[in-house]
Amino acid sequence: MATQMQQAREGRTTDAMKIVAEEERIPVETIRERVANGTIAICANINHKNLRPRGVGEGLRVKVNANIGTSSTFPDIEPELEKLDEAVRCGADAVMDLSTGNNIDVSRQRIIEHSPIMVGTVPLYQATVRSIREHGAVVEMTDDDILETIEQQAKDGADFMTLHCGVTRSAIERMRRQGRVMDIVSRGGSFIAGWMLHNEMENPLYEHYDDILDICEKYDVTISLGDGMRPGCTADATDRGQLTELITLGELVDRAWKRGVQVMVEGPGHVPYDQIEANMKLEKRLCRHAPFYVLGPLVTDIAPGYDHITAAIGGTLAAVSGADFLCYVTPAEHLALPTIEDVHTGVITSRIAAQHAKAEINAIVRNSAREQIYEEFSGRIGDLISGTVLQSTPDFTIVKIREGVEAELPHFDQRRYENERNERPMGERYLHNQHIKAVIIDVRDPNSNLQPVRGEHSRPPIVISRTHPELMRRLFEQEVPEIYEGTVQIKSIAREPGQRSKVAVHSLDDRLDPVGACVGPKGSRCRGRAPWRARRRHPVGCRSCRLRRQRPVAR
Repeated sequence: MATQMQQAREGRTTDAMKIVAEEERIPVETIRERVANGTIAICANINHKNLRPRGVGEGLRVKVNANIGTSSTFPDIEPELEKLDEAVRCGADAVMDLSTGNNIDVSRQRIIEHSPIMVGTVPLYQATVRSIREHGAVVEMTDDDILETIEQQAKDGADFMTLHCGVTRSAIERMRRQGRVMDIVSRGGSFIAGWMLHNEMENPLYEHYDDILDICEKYDVTISLGDGMRPGCTADATDRGQLTELITLGELVDRAWKRGVQVMVEGPGHVPYDQIEANMKLEKRLCRHAPFYVLGPLVTDIAPGYDHITAAIGGTLAAVSGADFLCYVTPAEHLALPTIEDVHTGVITSRIAAQHAKAEINAIVRNSAREQIYEEFSGRIGDLISGTVLQSTPDFTIVKIREGVEAELPHFDQRRYENERNERPMGERYLHNQHIKAVIIDVRDPNSNLQPVRGEHSRPPIVISRTHPELMRRLFEQEVPEIYEGTVQIKSIAREPGQRSKVAVHSLDDRLDPVGACVGPKGSRCRGRAPWRARRRHPVGCRSCRLRRQRPVAR
């Protein structure tokens, strides 16, 4: 069976893509395109039957993961299933089974069977337990131990797997030469690094990457490329070992996409606040904008018991800067196994961070759009535009000029503020989807340091008018070729909103009557202006304006 990525590249829309599009309120064609190019991953193993698919990546809501799992000290799976239920109730999008005890298979199978959300695993944890049981030590672990574990977990329905493929001998050597305060703190990273140093061999996850791709392609498992060299304290952040691994992960992303296998990239844990944005940009650049999954990041090393707060601070900035997936951190981080209360606190705190990041991202997108509109329309003051009415209130009317570009026509039924302008002719009322014409009289600069007018940030940047004298000039230019060509000139306009306009016209050709040119045969050119008027109490025609020849000035 083809993976989500392979089907997207063939132009097929899967049920999972439709569900993601519906939840994210994004066109399904956009979801399919981004799945095809790898910037969105839909983690959905073909054997996870009760899964409600979710997407992770470009343009989607930032997702939150919760960690659960059994151990040799706490082997009972029932409390972990209760934590899973609590995580789902709190709005988590995924859980990771980090079980390390003697009943890992049963724990994983029960969690996948019970979970309606994505389930991730770390196969290396189980492979090391197996190696200790069968060979007596982690360093005696074989390639088959690893590959068979990966296949079993994929067969059971794991939607994504953390695989520490980027911990290479070159990354370890660069870390050793530069030096670290905390060395390698990742559990999976330390297991595989210890194996490599003892056996003086390259990382088997890296060496057998093609075999891993075969397994993941078969079950449509998303690879989550683990950050085994992540910093364990802020002093080690963004060092050579971490960046060497990240470069390798970028190359592995390319290889996975070439096979049609979905992939995410995991990011650092402890990072100073001023380095978070740079870390996010580096991952997106080196890994071709693959979805980025971060733990925290924690912005300080001195807050045990409060690391859910430090992670929320770092996670918010990380998400604003490009992270797509936040792994929760609970108050028990670094101290103990999390309780149900810790799971609740961790998920809610991470969701708050993700939601605030969403608001910040939306604000950045809106400001960018307003800047583009300003660049396009700031030089078009006085131009005639047409659009359809989207909304009309007592204070203003919103007009859609084109998709993504709206204008405001300010007016008031009763003046309440000194800075209010009335750009609507007396007696006009607008209906939804009604077509109107107006002139641009102002374009608000989104970067202006001036105090904004009441409600300005939430209203369209383009301001239009239907009472400005320039409107009459532009309308005549449309209807009267002689004015557009310059043979007849409009010398002055006295616009009386809602009543009539007085227009002084002059002809450069003595043989041409300027008033007759503007009126047209039987008033046809004045009647031609009828569509631009909204609903009025008086019919539209020559009565709506008074034309007057301008007498030549005596010399």
